[in-house]
Amino acid sequence: MDRSLSGKTSFDEDFVKNIQTMPIPDLHNGECEVRIVMDWSSVEIFINRGQYVMTCRIFPNEFYRTLLISNPGEMELKLKEFSISPIKSIW
Repeated sequence: MDRSLSGKTSFDEDFVKNIQTMPIPDLHNGECEVRIVMDWSSVEIFINRGQYVMTCRIFPNEFYRTLLISNPGEMELKLKEFSISPIKSIW
């Protein structure tokens, strides 16, 4: 996860330098479920219902309007189904 364009970042230079990555060695070859949950100050990624999980804090200046999904690996990435669903606020 790259937070360099996530909003407020000037409080710590390591906040943007540290692009978070995670090895996923036991991921089977084939389909997997990826769920991304975003709220005002965090992003969480769940692969195969929690087999792998990543979480990061963000400090946005405004509401997000763009989500970029990239694949730096050598395997082809295909999105079979994609949807965006709002989550009801608890506030």
